Amino acid sequence: MSILDSTGGLYQFSDGLAQPDPFCNDYEFKVKGTGAVIVIDNGSSQMRVGWSGERDPRLKFRNCVARTRGRKGEGDIMIAGNDITNIEVVRSSVRTQFDHNIVTHYGCQEVLFDHAFSHLGLSQEQSLEHPIVITEPVCNLNCCRAAMSELLFECYSVPSLAYGIDALFSYQYNNAATPNVGVIRNGLVISSGYQATHVLPVVDGKLDAQHCKRIDVGGAHCTYYMQRLMQLKQPHLQNSITISRAQELVEHHTYMALNYPEELWKWSKGDGEARIVQLHSFPQVAAVVNERDVGEDGMSKEEREKQRKRKAAERLREINKRKKTERVKELHIHNIFYLLSCCGFCCFTVAGRVERFV
Repeated sequence: MSILDSTGGLYQFSDGLAQPDPFCNDYEFKVKGTGAVIVIDNGSSQMRVGWSGERDPRLKFRNCVARTRGRKGEGDIMIAGNDITNIEVVRSSVRTQFDHNIVTHYGCQEVLFDHAFSHLGLSQEQSLEHPIVITEPVCNLNCCRAAMSELLFECYSVPSLAYGIDALFSYQYNNAATPNVGVIRNGLVISSGYQATHVLPVVDGKLDAQHCKRIDVGGAHCTYYMQRLMQLKQPHLQNSITISRAQELVEHHTYMALNYPEELWKWSKGDGEARIVQLHSFPQVAAVVNERDVGEDGMSKEEREKQRKRKAAERLREINKRKKTERVKELHIHNIFYLLSCCGFCCFTVAGRVERFV
């Protein structure tokens, strides 16, 4: 499966294939004993984990787990993050800790924390000696926050824990990154996530939680809509248009209209079609026939098997037809006997034929 653009370039689908998450080997001589803070962006689509003071996160992986069958005698095993290299193969067994964007399944959350901490180099520690800053949804429930705190304090013995909203972290960072403009005390933050979109008003440098708005439309809904559109457009390729491919189209081959009415006007005038730069192609792969499988009759092994099955089906139809005819004949003779017996006659048959009456 590929994407062809108008210039002749060929784009290959990655089909959701991911590289396994790397292990960080610099903890012992670079981070241990410094008291650095572990920063966790616990998003409903991806989890990002890193150390404070570093610009980029150390890890970035899918925020989901999958149960697979282990070796004989080992039972099922749980794999997490990008260790699920091909998510479409295990799509039916993929689980996440989120219900929409609220954490409700803390068993999956613990598996993902183990995965993240082990890849940071903390797997040999009895307890975490680093504080943790973790993101949470807007206006998170107290019971969900209490369960998350219990998980981190009881299972990992973290010294301290702080929660925050990723959209407000971004607002503060970008606000401080523009010194020529000055500190912006009032603003409106639009956070478009994977499961929902939030509109957050910031008044006098603080979040006005009473006037926050949530819209249950996010990146996941765009992906499902793209998949549905393409399946309706190409109904014979239902199985080929997977969620991973639809997500790749949305993330890498679409754009956000800055002026939606103007975009509609250009398309109505025919100018929008000239701006198409990519054509999506779903090539059909022809079957390869091995010359050694071709017999003297010129047919391949698959063709001979199809012909054999077709002849067997014809024989079965003939047998069923003959049995049906015999059954109808028997019922006909039975009905004749019944009518004659009701009239007081007695008859004898030879080879299914009525010979005489008594």
